[in-house]
Amino acid sequence: MFDFVVGLSNIIAAVLGLVAIIIALGVGTVTWQRFYLGQLRWHRIGKELRRARPTLSRGEFSRATYRLLDQRIIQGKTSTVQEMNWLTGLIGAIEEERIETYQDTVRVPFTYHLGGESSATHQNRLHALADSYREYGAAVRRRWMLRTAAAPIVAEEYECSRVMASLIDSYARLQGTTPSEESRRLRDRTVGLATASDGLEQWVRLAAWPNLGIYRKSPCFAAVKVSYAPYRVVTSAESIAHRTLPEGAEAVKILRPEEVETPSGNDFDGIMSRLHGKSGYRVEMDPHSGRQQLHLCLSETSYFAFRLTQWNEASPLANRPEHAYQSRLLSVNLLLLDDADRVILVRRASTITHGGQFAGAASGACEVVARDGIEADLDADGLPDPMRTVIREAREELGIDLGRPERKLGALGLIEVMSPRDMRTYVLTVTARIEGPATEFRVISGSTDDIEGTWELGTDAMVIDLRMALSSAVAMREFVGWLKASPVILPHAAGGLLLLLVARLELGTANSNERRMELRDLVDALDVPAAASPSILPPCVTLQSLMGT
Repeated sequence: MFDFVVGLSNIIAAVLGLVAIIIALGVGTVTWQRFYLGQLRWHRIGKELRRARPTLSRGEFSRATYRLLDQRIIQGKTSTVQEMNWLTGLIGAIEEERIETYQDTVRVPFTYHLGGESSATHQNRLHALADSYREYGAAVRRRWMLRTAAAPIVAEEYECSRVMASLIDSYARLQGTTPSEESRRLRDRTVGLATASDGLEQWVRLAAWPNLGIYRKSPCFAAVKVSYAPYRVVTSAESIAHRTLPEGAEAVKILRPEEVETPSGNDFDGIMSRLHGKSGYRVEMDPHSGRQQLHLCLSETSYFAFRLTQWNEASPLANRPEHAYQSRLLSVNLLLLDDADRVILVRRASTITHGGQFAGAASGACEVVARDGIEADLDADGLPDPMRTVIREAREELGIDLGRPERKLGALGLIEVMSPRDMRTYVLTVTARIEGPATEFRVISGSTDDIEGTWELGTDAMVIDLRMALSSAVAMREFVGWLKASPVILPHAAGGLLLLLVARLELGTANSNERRMELRDLVDALDVPAAASPSILPPCVTLQSLMGT
């Protein structure tokens, strides 16, 4: 009996040992870790997602979660943008884009919109979602069976949860601001400009700038915040922009109507930023610091899609197809100023788009996807960063470094323009300081990028003395009248200059010989008819050579 019991106990011990080994091997595999993390996400993060979207089922959550984890296992890394896209897809908040004949319903990022809620409720839910990521991270950090918390995917999930909690909190702190009564008279105002040479009526709309009449802090936003949607506008399913869509991204196909020019196969088809959702932007403030931020909701458009939605003489404006304004490109435009408030505009080369006309000192579009020789304009979290675009464009076109603190780079505001090659394009206007007087500014030969920037420059520049333009109500009316009528000033530059006038007037830094100028003086000046002789420059405007040695 004793021998039998000993033998049986040895057998049982061997079986238990074998079971322990099998369990150890099992829980150490990726399959077990994937299953465990999926369950942990449902219990920690899923509860908050169900508050934002009560119809969210466990099955839908699990399918999306395991797809996300599988991507990370294959790629061997985590991505903040990937995580944010996962949340956006599960929450499923939508908005309607509507521009004249074009309309569409699109999914918007959860950081920008959680679906039909007040600002306060939106903030509270974002804070709660950030807390759920902290709980998830803490649970991941704890070492469960056989200390498998040391696995790489577990460590990456913990780091991702920590970053996401901090990032979501940064969006949750923002709250809307209310502009002054005078400022409201200018917001969304459309200012008619000189008709283009091919007959298109041009205009600029003043969309957003800091609420300086109430929060007298700075003429520029403290920061530009971006919410990103995994959505790309392309020309067709066969285009390279469609074939290179990232995992989980959505695409909308633009058909190629016969009357619109079709880009050739040799043309560049980069991926650029587009304004996304109902408005795509709002002015917000951090209540802890009082600093205002411009919050942009961005997605992507291909360059081909942008070209196919622009003016073409063979396609009259009245016959524009339904997708005419679907690209909704967001570009940037730089205004350089000196310490005496003189602004520099640069004439564009005659061989490029808008050739021979004056724009900001540098301009371009946010490159969302890297291409040979150019890094993507993305921030540390992988989100589009228009301010990086400005720094890159200034280096390529002007040969100057705007990344230095003394340059005081800042976002002045957002405008919308209508011109032959920028129909309903949004422009982020940015300012920076130069060393020395504007009248001595020159682009040094050899300092620009011959591949990306040199060929865009003309030979001369225009200097606008803002203090002289604001020296009296008469001087301002004369300058604004000329600005509206001048055929050589692009709407991008005209809108930027108007934003500068608004900033100076709202901050109370514009003083005339008669009295202190106010915002209503600019409103009155915009109502004055355009100048009859725009070729005659007002006293505050001078021309000078651009190139130096």
